[in-house]
Amino acid sequence: MSTDSLGKARWSKEKIKLPFPVLSDEKRTAMNLYNTRSLSTYKGPEGGPYNHATLILIDANGTIRWIYRNPDYRVRSTVEEDLAQIRKLQESAQPSGKGKLR
Repeated sequence: MSTDSLGKARWSKEKIKLPFPVLSDEKRTAMNLYNTRSLSTYKGPEGGPYNHATLILIDANGTIRWIYRNPDYRVRSTVEEDLAQIRKLQESAQPSGKGKLR
């Protein structure tokens, strides 16, 4: 999730070459729902709160299956680690398709 505009979030996704969606949460709706507000007292560029670096894997039923959030915003999981977690969750999904990740 990013509090950046859709255009900037898209640019970041392409720059980092992420093989999964990046949510643009410019109005901070998801940030408040998933409680991913920064743990720092630093204000974002426009003066508001900003999103802490967080990866949330949500299955097709809307169930949160995994959250990665390091207290130190500078420490982030790698794309390889994220994909490994996705594969692990897909392998444990039921054959009926329940729990399948989007």
